[in-house]
Amino acid sequence: MSIPRFMSSLILLLTAASALVACGPKEPHEATGGEGPPPIKVEAVVVEARPFKERSWLPAEVRPFEAARVSAEAMGRITWLCCDEGDVVRKGQVLARIDTALNQAQVAQAKAQLDQAERDLARVEELAKSGAATEAQLEAARTRRDAAAAALDQALAAMKKTTVVSPIDGQVSRRYVTGGEVAAPGQPLLDLVDISRVKVVAGLPERDFAHLKVGQETTVKVDAWPDLTFTGTVARIGLVAGPARTFPIEVVVDNSEGRLRPGMVGQVLLTKRTYDSAIVIPQDAIVDEFDSQRVYVAAGEVAKERKVTLGPRDGRLVVIESGLKAGESLVVTGHRFLTDGRAIEVVRTGRLDEKGLPVFAESPRPRSGTAG
Repeated sequence: MSIPRFMSSLILLLTAASALVACGPKEPHEATGGEGPPPIKVEAVVVEARPFKERSWLPAEVRPFEAARVSAEAMGRITWLCCDEGDVVRKGQVLARIDTALNQAQVAQAKAQLDQAERDLARVEELAKSGAATEAQLEAARTRRDAAAAALDQALAAMKKTTVVSPIDGQVSRRYVTGGEVAAPGQPLLDLVDISRVKVVAGLPERDFAHLKVGQETTVKVDAWPDLTFTGTVARIGLVAGPARTFPIEVVVDNSEGRLRPGMVGQVLLTKRTYDSAIVIPQDAIVDEFDSQRVYVAAGEVAKERKVTLGPRDGRLVVIESGLKAGESLVVTGHRFLTDGRAIEVVRTGRLDEKGLPVFAESPRPRSGTAG
């Protein structure tokens, strides 16, 4: 049985097409003989054990070491006021004087009454010697003399109140009145503050209570001076926790240079635990997934995954309690693209500086972070 001519032509066309496909270009993986993807370029640092301190920063506020509000104690016109805001004053220095005319009159009257009472007492005593005055009359004369003496003491004390003196060494932070105004008892005249030293006040969490003691030195930072730190001494730890379950603490800091001012906000350093030797790495080198953490180390030309257990932190640094050993090469750049056993090319190897930042031989400047 013969094949129709059109069927013969169709078979020839199909045969030619198959030959063309067989001779066509191969896929890339076929041309490379089945090799995997190219290695990922990474940077690594050699892990070293180092001392470590577990620390935290407590929000704080700067307050004056001592403060006092000076008020008038006597009624009268202010005849003299010493200072302007910012002026330095000393303890016992006269700050203001109030008109004493009324007080002088009261003192003179009290003196006259006392003189009269003493003369009356002397006369009654003479009469009593001759029996012309009774014991009751003598006692009454003595009472009048004592009352007059007390009235004079009161008038003299009121006279002293017309002179206002400073109760502390410090500076005038606010002035409420001017000379010539009439002051009433209790009216504020000046606010004084001592900022030669300052108190930095913070709240100590209950869980950290055991990590701080009175007399302990600590470090203080304030937002106004971000590049400076100040050394202070813990002067007080509150006996009772506040509503937020924190204990008020006071850190005294020398302020002879005047950089710290009441009202500034900052932080107090709390050191919790100290490690003589620990594996410490940048937190950026850790890959977090749900409830597990892992890092990658360079083992020859491949990356090896290590599940790690994290310890305490300090800023960007974290202690590795298990899963990583000193001497291993920790991948710090490109690690987020890796899987266990993935081919890698380590383009640079360095170390971690004292701040925990990667540094490399050809790049002495610390890297600000890790990529990937």
